[in-house]
Amino acid sequence: MLTIDAELAELRGEAGDQVRAAADFAAVLSAAAEALGKDHPLTLQARHGHAHWTGHVGDYQAAISGLESLLIVQQRVCGPDHPDTLMTRGNLAHWRAESGDYEGAASAMDEVIRDRLRVLGPDHPRTLIARLSAAFWRSRGVNRAAGFAEMEGLLGEYVRALGSDHPLVFMTRCNLAHWRGESGDRTGARDAFESLLADRVRVLGPYHPRTLHTRLHLAHWVGETERPERALAALSELAADQSRILEPDHPDIMRTMASMANWRARTGDVTGAVEELRSLLEHQIRTLNDSHADVRATREMLAHWQGRLERVGRPQFGHVE
Repeated sequence: MLTIDAELAELRGEAGDQVRAAADFAAVLSAAAEALGKDHPLTLQARHGHAHWTGHVGDYQAAISGLESLLIVQQRVCGPDHPDTLMTRGNLAHWRAESGDYEGAASAMDEVIRDRLRVLGPDHPRTLIARLSAAFWRSRGVNRAAGFAEMEGLLGEYVRALGSDHPLVFMTRCNLAHWRGESGDRTGARDAFESLLADRVRVLGPYHPRTLHTRLHLAHWVGETERPERALAALSELAADQSRILEPDHPDIMRTMASMANWRARTGDVTGAVEELRSLLEHQIRTLNDSHADVRATREMLAHWQGRLERVGRPQFGHVE
């Protein structure tokens, strides 16, 4: 029964109910520890699930602390080279990156890569994903150019080894397109996401979550390179498709709503955008931790456009002669 409860908790998280998933894993953890013992595999699985979904709702430090304590137990019970132990180390690096420590995350993942190469081999999916993660985090830190070059090299390597339609190839292309845009090549980012979207529709279908996620990225760079109205129209279509497929509280829907409000403001409807962002922020605070990156982003966006409204409405006193 506890195994089923753990599986249901994971499914709830993947469906978008991350708060419920974290709470359900906490309940499974308590019951498993009491019935099976603190070192039982199901108890360790529940500890990992609880930390994972706690991080997803925005409590990054709690996720890091939970995984650090889990790692100590796994190293004792499973051994330092067990795949689950290595996975926990990789996830620890992930949440360090989410908390903003890109350099520390990349360095920690480099150590994981060395051990995965030794234990799992160079072609194991977890080894390949770890290499991509380390390169991406380097591109977000002070070594941006080195991280980009590393990802470009990985893309060629993955295409040769896995084929052009492999999920890791698509993931690497997505990261490269994102980096191009953030580095100032807006047209290059738009074109790269257009190409990636066509391939994801062909391989995954038009309504796969990763296909929808690519549409969100593409709409942003369409807005940056063309007219804001085009971005807003694309996002409206995306939101309609997401609402048919995803749960109402799914984070991807809320990210689309935030982007829609931003582009609405850039079309000139700042008042409408501020109202949308206020409503969205209230919704996010109910479903996510206050420190979640999406909550912080919405709050910053709201402050920006609210400040713009206040400046426009403020009386301007000129020099009287």
